[in-house]
Amino acid sequence: MILFNSKTLKQNPFYTIQKNLFSKGECETIKEFYPLLTQNKINPSLTGGGILNKVKRLSENVWLPFEGDFAWVYGRIAEGAKQCNVWDFDLTGFLENIQLAHYRQDSHYGWHVDAGTDQMSLRKLSAIIQLSDPSEYEGGDLEFFMEQKDDELKTQGHCIFFPSYTVHRVCPVISGQRFSAVIWISGSPYK
Repeated sequence: MILFNSKTLKQNPFYTIQKNLFSKGECETIKEFYPLLTQNKINPSLTGGGILNKVKRLSENVWLPFEGDFAWVYGRIAEGAKQCNVWDFDLTGFLENIQLAHYRQDSHYGWHVDAGTDQMSLRKLSAIIQLSDPSEYEGGDLEFFMEQKDDELKTQGHCIFFPSYTVHRVCPVISGQRFSAVIWISGSPYK
């Protein structure tokens, strides 16, 4: 069981940061999963109608299975979500797997929201874990619309929780490589 206190949480109207939810060693371990899962590689640049849209999103992603060697990652995020659900969403759990995202030079993800139609309409709380140390890449900032830049959003091991309807983006990586893990916690429909 992980114990949280006010020193480990940073609240903002748009997001809550669970500081050091994962240690540096744990982040490196999760990053090592990436090449092992390349058979699960997806092209996230597809939009409605199967159109490739590299202007909107350019990154390489794999899905992290829920079971086996990976279950502990889900458990840690679930514990963090309990503490960081300051919006008091009625959360029911994970309906989708963790997406390990790999951003290289010029990779990016333009302004978007994580909630959508069909299964994505059940996304209530998004979580992004910064897996790379900020010294490993330049650019690649996670930004929230109408919010000032926050360097803590780049800190390795921090997990950023925010409502899935929040507008955000990943700026283009200028150099190096950025790894992150993204998951959506689902819940009952908004009331």
